Amino acid sequence: MEIMGRKEVLEVYRLPIKSLKYNIRNGRFAAELREMESKMGRTLDSNDPEDEKIIKKILLEQNKNETDVLKSDIKIKGQIDPGLITYDGYVINGNRRMAILDLLHKETGESRFEYLDGQVLPRSITPTDLWRIEAGLQLSQDKRLAYSPINQLLKLDEGVHAGLTPNEIVKSYYGNVTAKDIELDLERLELIREYLVYIEKPEQYKMAENWVEHFINLQKNIKKLRNKGLTETEINEAIILGYEVILGEARHLDVRHLADVYLSERAKKESMEILLNENAESCYESKEEELAEDNKDEDEDADADEDEETHKDEPLSSDDGFLQRKAKAKQLRDAYKNGLDIVEYEKDRERPKKLIKKAFDALDSIDQTSEHIYSISEYFFGILAKEQISSVSGKYNRAYFVHKPFNA
Repeated sequence: MEIMGRKEVLEVYRLPIKSLKYNIRNGRFAAELREMESKMGRTLDSNDPEDEKIIKKILLEQNKNETDVLKSDIKIKGQIDPGLITYDGYVINGNRRMAILDLLHKETGESRFEYLDGQVLPRSITPTDLWRIEAGLQLSQDKRLAYSPINQLLKLDEGVHAGLTPNEIVKSYYGNVTAKDIELDLERLELIREYLVYIEKPEQYKMAENWVEHFINLQKNIKKLRNKGLTETEINEAIILGYEVILGEARHLDVRHLADVYLSERAKKESMEILLNENAESCYESKEEELAEDNKDEDEDADADEDEETHKDEPLSSDDGFLQRKAKAKQLRDAYKNGLDIVEYEKDRERPKKLIKKAFDALDSIDQTSEHIYSISEYFFGILAKEQISSVSGKYNRAYFVHKPFNA
C-alpha cells in the first residue's frame, strides 16, 4: 500500500484481540456510532470495557444477515483477509471481523479465535494517508456496497477533515466519480446535517438513512430556484418547506417537484399557511388523542377524565414532542400534495393555449400562394369530409377552409 507517497509492503502479524481496540468512528458504522453517542449524550471510548460492549453490539447487529454469513465463514475457514491496525493497537479495517472472532471464542472456547491477523501501520502515518488507505480498502467498487449511503457521505466528510480536496478524494475511488460528484455529495451531507438539527435530532444520521434520494431531489430543486433568481431568504424558506415535507414522509418523487410548488402562488399557499401558522394547534389534536388513548388503562374508572386533564398539563417527553411535530409535518405534507395537484392543473390549463399557438404558428408558416395549397386542402377534406364537414356550421364550409386566409 502507499504510505507518504511510497509503496510499502507490510507484514501480517497475529495479535491477541485482548490487546487491540475497536475504532469504528471512521467507516461503514459511523452513522450508527454517532446516533448512539447522540442518544447517550457522550462520546464512546473503546478503552472503556462497558463502551467496548456497546461498540461490539453495534458491529454485530448493523447488518445481521451479513454478520451471520461472515461468522459462519470464519468459523469454518478462519480469518482469510488481514485487518489493518495502527501502531498503538486501534483496528482501522477489520473491526467486525474482530468482533466476530471474539464472539466465536466466547461461544466455542477455541484458542484460534483469540487472535486477529493484521498489518500494522508505521507510527509516522498521517491522518491524510490513513484516510487514503482506508478509503482504498473500503470504497473500491466491490467494497462500497457494504457502506450505507449515509456512511459513504460521512466517509467523504472525514476525508475533507483529514485535509483532502475533492480532487484528491476522487483518486481513492474507483469508477466514474468526479470532483463535482464529491462536492455534491458533501453539499447533500450538509443538507442532511442541517435537517437533523432542524428536527432536533442532531447527529442521528440513521434517521435519514432511507431519505437520501429525497435530499438528492431537494438539492436539484434548490439549484432550480437559484437559477430562477430567487433570494436566499426565499430559498431558505423553500428548504424549510422541503424539510417539513421529508419529515412528513412524502415520497421522493413528490420532493422532486418542490420548486414547482414554491413558484406557484396558489400551490405554495396550500403549504406555507400551515408552515407559517405558529398557533396552529389543531394539527396536534389527533396525535394528542392517540397518546392519551395509549396511556389510558382500559379499566379506568369515572375519574379518568380528571386524571387525563392532569396528564395533559404535564410536559411532553422529547419523543412525544417529536411525534406531535411529525403529525404536523404530515398535515403539511398532505397540503403540499394538494399543491402538487394545483401545479398539474395549472400546467393543463396552459396546455391548450400552447397547442393552439403552435397550430397557428404552423398555419402562418404556410405559403398561401403556393399552387400546392389547393391539392393539399382537397386531400385533407377528402379524408375528413364524412366526419367533419357535415357537422360544422355553414360559415365553416369546405370553401372557407380552402380559400379563407389561414391567419383569419
